[in-house]
Amino acid sequence: MLFLAITTIKATLVLIMAFGLALALRRAAAAVRHLMWTLVISGVLVLPVLSLILPRVPVTVRPVRSSVEEVTVLAPRTPAPPAAPASRDRQQFVFYAWLAGVLIVSGRLVMGVFRISLSTRRATRLENPLIAHISSQLALRRTIIVVRSDRTTIPLAWGILRPVILLPAESDQWTVERTRIVLSHELAHVKRRDCVTQVLAQIACALYWFHPLIWLAARQLRKEREQACDDQVLSLGNRASAYADHLVELAKSLRPAKRCWPVAVAMAQPHELETRVLALLDPQRRRERMTRMGAILCAVAAAAFILPLSTLRAPAQERTGIGGSVYDASGAAVPEATVTVSNLDTGSEDTTVTNAAGEYTFIGIPAGRYLLKVLKPGFAIFRQQDVKLTVNSAVRLDPVLEIGGVSESLEVVGHVHRPPQAPLTSSPHRIRVGGNIQATKLTYQVKPLYPETLQQQGIEGTVLLRAIITKDGTLNAPSMMVISTLANPELAKAAIDAVKQWRYEPTLLNGEPLEVATTITVHFKLQ
Repeated sequence: MLFLAITTIKATLVLIMAFGLALALRRAAAAVRHLMWTLVISGVLVLPVLSLILPRVPVTVRPVRSSVEEVTVLAPRTPAPPAAPASRDRQQFVFYAWLAGVLIVSGRLVMGVFRISLSTRRATRLENPLIAHISSQLALRRTIIVVRSDRTTIPLAWGILRPVILLPAESDQWTVERTRIVLSHELAHVKRRDCVTQVLAQIACALYWFHPLIWLAARQLRKEREQACDDQVLSLGNRASAYADHLVELAKSLRPAKRCWPVAVAMAQPHELETRVLALLDPQRRRERMTRMGAILCAVAAAAFILPLSTLRAPAQERTGIGGSVYDASGAAVPEATVTVSNLDTGSEDTTVTNAAGEYTFIGIPAGRYLLKVLKPGFAIFRQQDVKLTVNSAVRLDPVLEIGGVSESLEVVGHVHRPPQAPLTSSPHRIRVGGNIQATKLTYQVKPLYPETLQQQGIEGTVLLRAIITKDGTLNAPSMMVISTLANPELAKAAIDAVKQWRYEPTLLNGEPLEVATTITVHFKLQ
C-alpha cells in the first residue's frame, strides 16, 4: 500500500500544478486547455506504470520508522509461530477498500458500454447527405454511423474504433439547420477523438476514485471538450448567436437523461449550458484549433515533467527493510529485546526494541550487507551474519533466543607450611544472570579440598569445568568435563569431587524448568 500512497502523492502534485496552469491559460483557446487536461489525466494514469519500470532516483531524506508492508522470509534458526503485524490487517483493509472502489467505478463504465452498444444495435440507421458534407468540411475520413434511438434523450457520440452518433427519437422533427448544427458538433467530437479522452478520464476516475481532484479534472476536461467543439462548429461558418439559440432550444426541448453514458460524449448538458453560451457570444474569445506541432510540443513538455517525477522515490517507498519477531526456545514472543542492525559496508547502525508482541522493524534502511544482533538479559546473544538487503526488497528474520550459559568462579586457597603464615580462603564469585526469565541460582556449594601433597610441592593451577544443570537443579555427572588442557589431574579430580555435589535452583522460562549449560572456574592458589 505504500506504493499506492506514493503514487497518490505524485498524482496530487501533478493535478495541483495542472489547476494552476489552467488558471494561467484561462485566456487561451479551449482546445489548448483541453489538450492540457488530456495530458494531465494521461500522466496520472501512466505514473504508476512508469514508477515500476523506470530506474528510480532516491531522495535523500531521513526515513520514518513504520511497519513493514510486505517481507520475504529468511529461514529462522528453529521453527517459531510468527505473529502477524497489526499493521498488515490495516493495509489489507485499505487495499480491499481501494479495490472495491475501483470495481464499482469500473463496473459503471462497463455497464455503460453494454447499454450503449445495446441501444446502437436496436436503433434505426440514418442516411443523410449532411453527414458526408460536414465530414468533408472537417477533413474527416473515417466512416461514421449515425442512428436514431428512443433510448437516448440527447445527441451523443461514442466509439473509439467505429464511431457512432446517436440522435434522440425527436430528431426526425428537427429543422435542417438544427440537424446540421447537431451533426457538426458530434462530428467535431469524432474528429477530435474525444471518445478516447472520455474513456481515459473514466479509467483515471476508477483508479483514483478516492481523490477529489481527479473528479474535478475529469469535469474540467468535459467542459473544455464541449467548448472546443463549439469553437470548431463556429469555424465551419455558423453564426455564434444562431448556434447559441439552437443549444438553448435543444436544452429546453430534450427530456432529462434517464441513463448514464460514461463512455459517450453528449452535446447539450443543461448544467454547463450557461458557460457555453457565454463563451460562444464572447467576441474576444480565442477559438483557434491546436496544431499538430503544438500538440507534440505540449506532449514533450508533459513527458519532461512526468518521467522524472515517476523516477523519484523516497526511501520509505523502496519498502527496503528488515523485520520480524523474536522468540524464545519455547516459541513465546520476547518483548523488550534490543535488536541492532549494523551495515557491514558503511559501518552505520540502527537499534530498536521489540514491542509487547516481540516484533521489530527497520524500514527505509539502505540496501547492503547487515549484521543483525539481538540482546536480552538471561539469553545468549543472537547474531545473524551477512543479511543481504537489496533495493526495493525486505527481509523477515525471526530470531530464536537460547538460554544463556551459567558461569561460577571459585577460588581455593592453600598454604605453604611456614609458621608465620596462616591459610586464607575467599568467597566464590558468581556471575549474575539477569533478565525477565528466572535465572538459575546456586543453593548448595561444597568447596574443593586443596590436595596436601600439591600444597607442599607449591603447585597452583586453574581448573575449568563444563557441565549441564538439569531440570531438578543437580549437575549431570556424565556431562561434566574438564576443558582446561593444562590443569593438574589431581587438582581437576579435587574440583570435580566437590562440584558434582553442588545444587541449584533450575532456570525457569515461562514457568517451566530448563536445562542450561554452566561453566565453573576453580582457582587453586597458595599464600
